[in-house]
Amino acid sequence: MTLYDATLGPFAEFGFMRTGRLSGSGALSCGPIGTILVVAGFQALGTLMAVGLMMLPAAAARFWVRELWSLSATSSGLALASGFLGLLVSYHLDLPSGPAIVLVAGLAYLASVALGPRDSLRALYVRRAHLEA
Repeated sequence: MTLYDATLGPFAEFGFMRTGRLSGSGALSCGPIGTILVVAGFQALGTLMAVGLMMLPAAAARFWVRELWSLSATSSGLALASGFLGLLVSYHLDLPSGPAIVLVAGLAYLASVALGPRDSLRALYVRRAHLEA
């Protein structure tokens, strides 16, 4: 069994790696880089906060965009803004930084659930007036 089979083989089996955009070395570098980022997040924030910081921006971005590339960019921007605003809240209110960052990310998620243009509560329950001739 090769390293490729152990890390990316199950994804290739279902067709997730058939884009042709990643070379073999590029595809093999995704697994270790992701692992390093997750372990670093666990060390810096703790398990639940690292998972929250990974999941909340991605879940919040789903209510704003449709395509995968824009979902990635939006969730990265939300994570960056959550980190920055969480550190500001932590500094000014004398709170621990990790929970403050995840709290800001959670508030961004709740705002997205309520106000986002795609599948949010506003989009489902608030009907816009149609123009009539």
